[in-house]
Order: sequence, then structure tokens, then C-alpha cells
Amino acid sequence: MIRKLAVLAVALLAAQVVPADAEAGRKVRLIYEAPMATKGGPAVAVTFENAREEKKGGEELPLIAQERGKYGIPTGIFSGKQKTEHADVVVPSWAADALRGAGYDARVGEDPALPRLHVKLTHLWGDGLGPRLQFSMYAVVQLFEVGATEPAWEAAITADGGVTTIVQFHDPYELGFSRVFEEATKQLLGLVASKEFQAALPGGDIEAAREAAELIGDRDATVAAEQEAKPEEGSEEFSAQQEAQPNGFQTWHPDVYEWSDEKATIGTYVFAGISAGMFVAGDQLNRKWAIDDGGVTGLPTVGASFRTARHIPIRPNTLSTGDEAGWVVKSYVTEYVFVFGIQGFVPSLGAAIPTHIAAATGADLQTVKAVLGISSLPAFMPAGIANLARFGQLYQPEWAQMQAADDDSRVFHIVPGVISLAAGIADIAVGAVQFVGGLLYATNTIQASPKEKGLLPMPQMQEGRMSNTSAHFFFTPTPDGGMAFGLAGTF
Repeated sequence: MIRKLAVLAVALLAAQVVPADAEAGRKVRLIYEAPMATKGGPAVAVTFENAREEKKGGEELPLIAQERGKYGIPTGIFSGKQKTEHADVVVPSWAADALRGAGYDARVGEDPALPRLHVKLTHLWGDGLGPRLQFSMYAVVQLFEVGATEPAWEAAITADGGVTTIVQFHDPYELGFSRVFEEATKQLLGLVASKEFQAALPGGDIEAAREAAELIGDRDATVAAEQEAKPEEGSEEFSAQQEAQPNGFQTWHPDVYEWSDEKATIGTYVFAGISAGMFVAGDQLNRKWAIDDGGVTGLPTVGASFRTARHIPIRPNTLSTGDEAGWVVKSYVTEYVFVFGIQGFVPSLGAAIPTHIAAATGADLQTVKAVLGISSLPAFMPAGIANLARFGQLYQPEWAQMQAADDDSRVFHIVPGVISLAAGIADIAVGAVQFVGGLLYATNTIQASPKEKGLLPMPQMQEGRMSNTSAHFFFTPTPDGGMAFGLAGTF
């Protein structure tokens, strides 16, 4: 649960670059929010047909949108970012999730023994010009009885929406399609709750469908409904859930275990161990290069990387090949290994240990997230201070020397200095944001949900609840015609 946190504040950094070539395109995640599921209903199969226009995804499945540059030249937008799924998987999964919200046991794929809901996707498209974007989705849904070749029920889904990209927390195309799916989900749930659908496929939960439709997009109401549906603490069902958890986790509250199970917990300490190894290895190799190649003497056995940056070469104006080029490469590698070790070691353990102690003593998710958030500031602060101190003591003087003496022999110190500066700012920013988040949970300002795997709900849309997601590098247009980039994931 801890290992991804340090990268998040990097999303605050942005740069202006040349827009992408028209024929190159870029990828986004095709994501949607699944409604709250209701168990116990009749089984139904869900099948899919891609019937989109040839030049709008009918021929090239991942093509879902276009964005236009300053002169109206279109650039393709494709699904599949970070190896996430395309429409042929996402759309039937979306329909199945909607059916589960209406009390059906929906299963994606052909099954001749089951009635079948067939989704014929005729249009899924986004079009952007500058900061304004439009999105639309049209589909025909047909219900077939077991063995039937003609539908017993049929209806159309028509969902449209727009996005204005003034302040961007997410890729605007991902946000736009998520809003279209939100509208389509509400429509499908309404259709499933109709008398005509229930006559063709009885057994659904009409009230659950209506409630699921109302909850879509409303985080607070969704979390409250989820908590209301869970067994009370101390009940037999609650105890049974705890007993079903693996050894070592049977004292954990079921919500806490759902939020961070044994794999995530073990992974946190494995990550911390790897980071500790990288911290030590990077420091020792930096020391070796400083002594062997830089001619530095009197360095301490441990912590030399906090004392000198002479493991990185000072060179004449023209980069030579051979030994000096090799020195540059190896010094950069070990410098980044060392910085990664700083980022991963203390922050991981500093936040993980108190969080897991709270979890092991049976604290509820609200308390555990409060502990994680509040402990993050002292956990991330040492790494932030260390990185900023290295920048100020080791790299800033080299930059000043370049400016004062018009000497570019220290040019190789620019990038490592930027990395240390950015890492330090990111650590302090993440620690501060996490700390505020912890206070929000501690004061019950935010209600905790195990569905949101990070600490805080992502802004603008419920990132933790979106299907077809992963942590990702984002690269998105800005209103002035440039691009912004950064990292986003569980926060």
C-alpha cells in the first residue's frame, strides 16, 4: 500500500513540449465506474458486437477518439494505455457490472445454457478541439431467451457528454469517456428496472437497480451504502469473515484486509528491503567512483554520497568517448540507485509499521487510514530533507560555478541535481498531503472505503473505483497547445 505513494507528487510537475504527430496518436485508459453490486439473482450471459463505423473503431478496435491541433489536424486517441483493455473487453464488462447492480449474476461470454444480453456497440467516440471535448456512446442492447435467435427485448443506449480541460487532474479523454459510461450505466440500469425487461428476464432487483443508478458518481452516498450492507462488528458473519482470512491476518478488520491484503503487506516490506539494498549499494559505488575516478580522499565508509558529488565527472567542453563516457554512465546509474533507495527505504517503513500495527490490533479502516496519513509526514520528511540537502550542498554550488565562470565543465551535474531537487519537493509534498488526508479521516471528514486502494480518493472522479485502471504516466494536452506530463496512481 506504501510503495507507490512517492511517485504521486511528480504529477505536479509539467512541461511544455511539441504536440504529437498526427499519425502517431497516443493511448488512454478506457475506464468506467461499476455500480454497487447486488448478489443472489439469476444468471445471464453477456456478449458483445463491435458495429462501429469503419474509421471510428470499426476497423481499428483501439481507435476511440481524435484530438485536433492548432490547425485542425487530427491526432488519433487509442485505448490500451498501460496494457489496459479495449472496447471489446471493457464494454461487455461494463454491461455485466450494470446487471450485477440490478441483482443479476452476469457472466461475460457465450453460454448456451443461459439467457443472453447482447451489446451491439455502434458508436464510441471523442472529439477534442483545444480545451473543449465532446464524447458519445451509442449501443443497442438485446435480450435473448435460452436458445432463441430473435430478441425478446431490445432497447437503445444513447450517452453524450463534454469536458472542458481548464484544470486537469486526469487525462481529459479518460475523464470524458468515464462520464459517458456513467450516463450509459444509469440508462442501462433504468432499462433493466423497466417492466418490459423484467417480463423478459424476471428475477432482478428493481429497487437495487434504481439505487445503484442513483449512487453512480456520488462517492459519499456509495460508501455509506456499502457500509450499511456490511455485517456489523461482532456479528457471526463478521467473525466468519475474519476467520476466513489467512493466518496472521485474522485479527484484521475485514475492510482493512480487503483494502490491503497479505500480498500488499508483504510487498511493502520487500520493497523496503530492496530500497535499503539500493541505498547501501548506490552509496558504496558512488564512493568508489569518487575515489577511483574523481581522486577524492578522506571520504567516510558510509554516507559518502551525502558528502561529495565527485563520483560524477567534471569534463572539458566536448564530451569524449572511452573511459570518460563510461564514467558518466556508471555514475548516473549509481546516483539514481542511491536516490531511489532514499525514496523507498525510510518512507516505506516509516508509514507501513504504524499502519500495520493498527491493522493487526483490529482497528477499523477509518482508523487505519488516519494512522497511515498522519504517519506519512514524519515518514517522508527525512527523505525530502536528505534530497534537498544533497541538492543544496552538492549540486547547487556546481550550478553556481557554471554561471559565475561561464564554465560548462560541470554540465553533468545538472540532471542529477534536478532529480534530487524534484525528489525532495515530491517527498515533502506527498508527506504533507498524506498528513492532511490522515487528519480528514481522523475527524471523519472523509469516510474510508476499501474500494479505494490508496489513501485518498483521486480528485474529480473516483479513480479507486474505476475499472480497467492502473498506475500510469500521463501525457495530456494543455489549453495553450502544449503538453503536460507526470505520474498518477494510488494516492
